[in-house]
Amino acid sequence: MTDQLKTIEKLLNKSKISKKEILNEIQSLDKNNVLIVGDFILDIYTKCTALGKTSKTPTLSVKKISSDFFLGGSGLFANLTSTVGAKTQLITILSKFGNLKEIKKIIDRKFKVKIFSEINRPTTSKERFWVDGYKLLQVDILENHHLMNKTEKKIIIYFEEQIKNYEKIIISDSRHGMMSSRLIKKIINITKKNKKLLFVDSQINSSEGNLQNYYGVDIVSANERELRMFMKNQKNTVEYLGRSMFKKLKLKKFLIISLADKGLILFTKEDKINFPAIPVNSIDPIGSGDTLLSFFLLTLKKSNNLVLSLFISSCAAAHSTTIMGTKPVSKKNLINFVDNVLNNLNIKND
Repeated sequence: MTDQLKTIEKLLNKSKISKKEILNEIQSLDKNNVLIVGDFILDIYTKCTALGKTSKTPTLSVKKISSDFFLGGSGLFANLTSTVGAKTQLITILSKFGNLKEIKKIIDRKFKVKIFSEINRPTTSKERFWVDGYKLLQVDILENHHLMNKTEKKIIIYFEEQIKNYEKIIISDSRHGMMSSRLIKKIINITKKNKKLLFVDSQINSSEGNLQNYYGVDIVSANERELRMFMKNQKNTVEYLGRSMFKKLKLKKFLIISLADKGLILFTKEDKINFPAIPVNSIDPIGSGDTLLSFFLLTLKKSNNLVLSLFISSCAAAHSTTIMGTKPVSKKNLINFVDNVLNNLNIKND
């Protein structure tokens, strides 16, 4: 047994969590309802094979084989939560042109989507070119300027109309122009007014973050780089900076700091939990962070055991890295993966 699994076994036994309890929690994922707002990203994986170097310049020549389309950004959150049966709606920005047909084909009525559009704003896409199993190049199509005032007002009106139908709210802020400080403030105020649980995933765009716009929300996630940039500190430990960030943002419930293959640290008002990553043979880590956060939110209840949520969400994230592309984890595949992990752990059955 690896050191990670030994630590996980101790955490599960300390919290008196049984195999039956874990599997029952996964079966009940469809009892959730989630409203998601934020930047949409279309992830495109283009497979190629190398032909060799061109004759006139030292340029690699490749032959395109195929392209696969996946939902990313706020679209991935919606795809993840709806795939396990949770009632899901996405509010986002998409172009009326380009890849809209491919996007709608992937969604295929899995979740409700409210699309807002602006002239000359493309659908954000990230195309990764894989050559004989290695990522050679990534080409992004994006426009990061903020939305027009009239578009923001339409989003706010629609969000306020819909929020009463949902218990858990996700802001997926990939920093591609949709979530301005003004829109963020309105969304937060409406969510607090309606007493809904608000989860925020905000990422660094280039070299700049905007976590300062999310004071007083319930849950925030960040990686170590985002944490250190926000705290402007490259020297102190993650534990020290995480506790400082929790206080600085005045969070209501949790701060999740992801540490890639080292796992994560969950901070609460009084305590913290260091949870290791589930050891797997990783193929593609893209989207694993969103997977972890989605399943953490889905398993979170008022009386919930945090270790139970962290175990299930860590299993979902680990499983997602074994698949090429940002494919959502199904309930059946998650149960099979969790079963395999539990077979290596000595915990009670009932």
